[in-house]
Amino acid sequence: MTLGEWCDENGEYGDKLLEEWYDPDRTVEEVTRGNRVYKALWRCSAGCTKDGEAFTWEGLVSHRTRPERSGCPGCARRSPTDQNNLLQWCQDNGEHGRKLIEEWAEPELAMKDVMPASTKKLSWRCSAGCTKDGEVITWEASPNNRTGSGCTGCPGCAAKSPTDQNNLLQWCQDNGEYGRKLIEEWAEPELAMKAVTPGAEKKLSWMCSAGCTKDGEPFTWEAMVYDRTGSRRKGCPRCALVNRRRIKTNSLDYDRLL
Repeated sequence: MTLGEWCDENGEYGDKLLEEWYDPDRTVEEVTRGNRVYKALWRCSAGCTKDGEAFTWEGLVSHRTRPERSGCPGCARRSPTDQNNLLQWCQDNGEHGRKLIEEWAEPELAMKDVMPASTKKLSWRCSAGCTKDGEVITWEASPNNRTGSGCTGCPGCAAKSPTDQNNLLQWCQDNGEYGRKLIEEWAEPELAMKAVTPGAEKKLSWMCSAGCTKDGEPFTWEAMVYDRTGSRRKGCPRCALVNRRRIKTNSLDYDRLL
């Protein structure tokens, strides 16, 4: 059975397929209704447009006549159209939308050619002033993560990524004597302090600045950055052990005096 014959027998839906058929190479009488190979050109009959023209797409003939039928990807919000695209979403969403337009950092891709719910990672540029090595900070995130209910923004602003304004070295420089101590105890030769956030939960190496040694070498240990900058700060574990022993000894001496 040809597609044309099938459409004639399938009422309103068949009429819709005949209206949407836009293939320049074949007619509906030159393909079978169950053709699983030929991708025909179709044109939306529901009003979807792209760049002012009726939206067109390619689809297998069989996908339009089977029980689980597929239709216009623009209507299904799977492909950007003039009515539904990231730029249009931004224009409809006030201040947050204007912010996304300002932060768009894809020079070879227009926002109107992207879906608001796309899960593809794309580039963005901070609009709030975060910099890294003197340049405006950029990061990758999917449009879905920027337009969905749990919108995410610049990881520098959120203190999740080091910036010139917020990094461990800057934190140390802003925290007096204790900060200078951390700079002295830093023991990561291949990692700069400015490349780490003050709240990092990654274990890194430190070297005691108070004179503790092991096998004749300065004592080193691993600790999360947050444990050294947070409210409950931890220092050299060997120094802490010595202090505990000293406190215990002093306590015993005091008990003897009593």
